[in-house]
Amino acid sequence: MAIIGGGVAGLTAAHELAERGFQVSVYEQRAWGGKARSIPVPGTGTDGRLDLPGEHGFRLCYGCYEHLPDTMQRIPFANSAGNVWGNMVQPPTALVAAGSRDFYLNTTTGIPFPTSLSGLQPAIQSWLQDAFFALGIPADELAFFASKLTVFITSCDARRLQQWEYMDWWDYVGAATRSTHYQRFVGRIPLIGQAARSPEASTRSVGQALEAMLYVIARQGYRYSVDNILDRPTNEVWIDAWCQYLSGLGVSLNLGVQATQCQYANGRVASVQAMAGGHPLTIQADWYVLAVPSEKVNALIPAAMQAADSQFAGIAQLAQRWMTGVQFFLTRPAQINQGHFGCLNSPWAITGISQAQFWPLDFAATYGDGAVQDVLSLDVSDWTTPGVLYGLPANQCTPAQVAQEVLAQLRNDLPHGSSVLPDSAIHSWAIDPGVTGLGTDNPANADPLFINTVGSWYLRPDTTTAIANFFLAGDYVRATGTDFASMEAANESGRHAANAIVAASSSNASPATIYPRYASPLLTPQYALDDVQFAACLPNTFDLIDPYVPSCHV
Repeated sequence: MAIIGGGVAGLTAAHELAERGFQVSVYEQRAWGGKARSIPVPGTGTDGRLDLPGEHGFRLCYGCYEHLPDTMQRIPFANSAGNVWGNMVQPPTALVAAGSRDFYLNTTTGIPFPTSLSGLQPAIQSWLQDAFFALGIPADELAFFASKLTVFITSCDARRLQQWEYMDWWDYVGAATRSTHYQRFVGRIPLIGQAARSPEASTRSVGQALEAMLYVIARQGYRYSVDNILDRPTNEVWIDAWCQYLSGLGVSLNLGVQATQCQYANGRVASVQAMAGGHPLTIQADWYVLAVPSEKVNALIPAAMQAADSQFAGIAQLAQRWMTGVQFFLTRPAQINQGHFGCLNSPWAITGISQAQFWPLDFAATYGDGAVQDVLSLDVSDWTTPGVLYGLPANQCTPAQVAQEVLAQLRNDLPHGSSVLPDSAIHSWAIDPGVTGLGTDNPANADPLFINTVGSWYLRPDTTTAIANFFLAGDYVRATGTDFASMEAANESGRHAANAIVAASSSNASPATIYPRYASPLLTPQYALDDVQFAACLPNTFDLIDPYVPSCHV
């Protein structure tokens, strides 16, 4: 069994297969963990301290995740829980910052779920009213958005896949004709959360993510807290332990191996050609899982293999955007928020968290040169919109300009931004090393993020392919649970790949657990009704604005 790619998808497939008695080899070019890995800043640790902890972007496990927590609970770790999930902590608040308008969400308290279908829209409106008021969004726009969420939540799967999949989020929420405050909050949800601009983002994907979060906040169907983060750098409390556990199961982990192309003959993959240490390597196995990002797939697939399965053509059309980490290392703790924050007015859609407050260690004694007390871990989700200092998008700035621009936008948006992030508190900064060429004509990002654009569900592949011994895994592969680009989607895809091999090999092993997307039993009758309405080209019961267009059928 050969798995090409050692990110979350590949390691998950290896985990599930090895526990079922398969002999597994994993081949990874750069580093174990993929986008989830830690990326220490080289040469910054002195006098026995570790290098400063950089990363692709802050780690976050939403409460609607099911597959990833299950895997982490099965990875041994020396803590009170005895597993990696025991290293999770739950930040108590989330901050939505917009200059003089801010909203703090208590992530530890639940909200009541309605007991009748007629109570759904009033409940949604009640849940959101404090945030909308704080952010200056008019009451009539709150009512409108609550109605749109109600329509989506009560839509059957057929309507979601054949109507809302083909409508972009900006149009669905009527952002063009509503206030600037509404546009910055509701209209920018896909950008802040997934680096997708609203006019390109699939309403089905965005709507299902919001639906899941509402269920989590209402304590419906999901088991975990709204927000879960690791209490130290990712490698230290997860990835390293995972690799150690896999090695103990007999998995062969091969780092520094770059796959170059699959060798295809007689309807099967015969081998995968690769390079390791400057020398050619032939990878041979009975079964293959390709667990690399979507943008890297087609370069590995020869023409004859692409001709055998039209799914590869769809993968080539999938979109990616930059959502990349920037870390600021501070000489004093950042007094911003006890949890994540998002900056609504920032042109670069900046989100982040000050991490050391959740780490049970002396930061200055553990990392860097002894002067750093905190790390402000940020994601920049828009690299193509001009900033506030230089009038340039992030991908046209030099690294130093990116750092200064990010600081300026944080100071503009965060409460007391200038005083909590003065120049005197900035020790140093680091940008994800996957971003190269900043300040030149050829900026590049080795780790872009897959995004669900309008209609992209029908471009995304299934786990199985027309090649009998070849399977796909990655957060772009169709999922039944969380389907936006995430560690959760990658983990689910690795499970699907493992299950497909278990079935294809006629193994007696039980399949890995797959958790479906949760839906409240309260809505079961409405889904059945909406199936009938959709089949008759009628709008959803609660939809008074967007009548169904028959041409949306695919």
